[in-house]
Amino acid sequence: MDIFEIEAVHLGDLKKVIVGHDMIRAGQGWSLDKVIIKEAEDADKEWYFQCKKWLDVGEDDQEIERELLPGKPEGEWKLVITTHEDSFLPSEALAYLVVYGEDGKTEPIAVGGEPALEPGNLDEFDITLDNVGEIYKIRIGHIDEDEWEGWYLEDVELRDKCSEAVFAFPFNRWMARTKDDFDIVRELPVTKEGQDQLPVFKYQVLVHTGDRWAANTDAKLFLTLYGERGDSGERLLFYSKDHNEKFQKDQYISGAGVFVDTILVRESEDSENEYVFQCVQWLDDHMEDRQTKRQIKLLGVRPVQKTEAEEDKHKSKGNWKVLVKTCDGENAGTESNVFISVYGKDNKKELIPLNNGEIRPAEEKDFEINVGEIGEIYKIRLEHDNTSEEPAWHVNKVIMEDKDSKEKLTFICNSWLSRDKENCDIYKELPALRSGQDPRPLKSYIIEVHTSDDDDDASTGANVFLTLFGSHGDTGKRQLIKVKPERKSDSDENQEEKKLFQKGQVDSFLIEAVSLGELEKIVVFIDSGEPDNAWLLDKIIVKESEFSKVQWQFACQDWIGKIQVDGMVMSDREIWGVERPVSAPETENETPPDDGESNSQGKWHVWMRTGKDDKMGTTAKTYMMVYGQNGCTDPIPLLKEGESVKEQDEEENKLDEKKQENIKEDKKDVVLRFESGSTEEFD
Repeated sequence: MDIFEIEAVHLGDLKKVIVGHDMIRAGQGWSLDKVIIKEAEDADKEWYFQCKKWLDVGEDDQEIERELLPGKPEGEWKLVITTHEDSFLPSEALAYLVVYGEDGKTEPIAVGGEPALEPGNLDEFDITLDNVGEIYKIRIGHIDEDEWEGWYLEDVELRDKCSEAVFAFPFNRWMARTKDDFDIVRELPVTKEGQDQLPVFKYQVLVHTGDRWAANTDAKLFLTLYGERGDSGERLLFYSKDHNEKFQKDQYISGAGVFVDTILVRESEDSENEYVFQCVQWLDDHMEDRQTKRQIKLLGVRPVQKTEAEEDKHKSKGNWKVLVKTCDGENAGTESNVFISVYGKDNKKELIPLNNGEIRPAEEKDFEINVGEIGEIYKIRLEHDNTSEEPAWHVNKVIMEDKDSKEKLTFICNSWLSRDKENCDIYKELPALRSGQDPRPLKSYIIEVHTSDDDDDASTGANVFLTLFGSHGDTGKRQLIKVKPERKSDSDENQEEKKLFQKGQVDSFLIEAVSLGELEKIVVFIDSGEPDNAWLLDKIIVKESEFSKVQWQFACQDWIGKIQVDGMVMSDREIWGVERPVSAPETENETPPDDGESNSQGKWHVWMRTGKDDKMGTTAKTYMMVYGQNGCTDPIPLLKEGESVKEQDEEENKLDEKKQENIKEDKKDVVLRFESGSTEEFD
């Protein structure tokens, strides 16, 4: 925004303005948003002349002069911020505002700068809001800088210059890292007469750091919560209510360099239920896929405390009420035949039919099923037979309630079961969530199918199905149709054109399932008894992820679907597996996935943190030895920047001489190489 002054005899009410420029070449003009005119700097009345067009011979209608008429200031607001007199000086630090409406939200709007937001100030700012629709909340905060010790925000007011509507937001709270709840971000809903005000929750966030070596971190961890009504914005997890040291290995507490197992979110300290987000991945730019930011899908909802029904499972007779909710949206329903499989610790009940007709979008359907005495349920699988013209099904959630024990299980799905949407799969497994129990993780098993090259007729055009079996159940029979892209640039079109199960070919697939534990065996099945469709399978290799250190090999080296001597056709094979370490690349052109460790060249950056208690530091000369699978290093001296081994030895000799002379050292003369609570870095 540029501000100018024009001195003239009073013109009365303004009727129009003409604005233009003298640049006649394309690209020399500019895009004009609006012109605002006031009769004096402190005048209340303003004239708004909206333009929102180019003045350029190369843009729009090629005009470089426009006549603008006065209009209403649509989207123009006055922001009024009152800072309490007890607040600290902002030291030129900035605050920001985000406005949420039914149609979206604004980008952060920066406000402040000297001398704004000072103690006792009432500051006004002219802001333009995007077309966010009817406003329902604002979020305001300040930049996290040490120079600003804290902001005591009294209230915020938004005034619509067009409709003259006024929204008041009384805060009367500190935003400081040393006061109140140590947060520097606040949200408040809009208050409207005759409407219920949206509640403000203090969400309780518990982050479970995984039990992995070096899984902990002292890095800053940020979190954004997303719900049906907007988001929380990015928040720093600054204050841990349970631990002084945040994000340490194998602890529950509220980044780079951390292995996050599970995140639990509760709407308050007294919540009966909690939302479960399962990560089971590194946030580290040196580990596995080197990502330091992840989007984690909601796994489900579970009670915080064990219910009486959970404690009294012996009452269960296997009779369950099942509620299936379909998402709202075009073509979210299905006319295909839908099935549910239920797995318990003692047994399973597979392919129970659920629908006897069309399932419509946003519909909630109730069913009653009997699963028998299968023990405590640990997972379910939804699937359909992919029949009908529009078979795709968008499932919202499944709620199961035991008719006898009254135990209730909630399975959040929010996924398409479709061959041409999302994950291109018509199967969906969901783990059961119970209070105090770690949920079984979802795995995306990588399946490598090796067709033999020992026979010209080794290929097959039949449909191939696979079932994985492990110590924790099975996947059910899955058709191998979803090809895992070998490169991110591979298009879906190219994947569809690829013929599967050809002589000497390796085809890759993904099967998503609740963790099977240690894999044991597979069953391979083809659906054709035609001799021409017989298939010579060499082997199948299965890995839990791209970065797995081990894999399971299932060697077949035999025909499936070929007529035997006795005239029988073996259309399936049961193959037991062998666990083996993931081997190195077989060719020079083949490279393993970069997991942050395997491709190390031996150059490391080391952080060494000393305990905080008194006298935990040392003046001693320090060394480190590093051990690996192939041996260990020589002692490596830990030298500070610019320091040499010779200087370190000389310093130690001086200290020894003073001790021998029985000279009492002044503490000021003792130089600690590692001070209590310090963190030193070495290369």
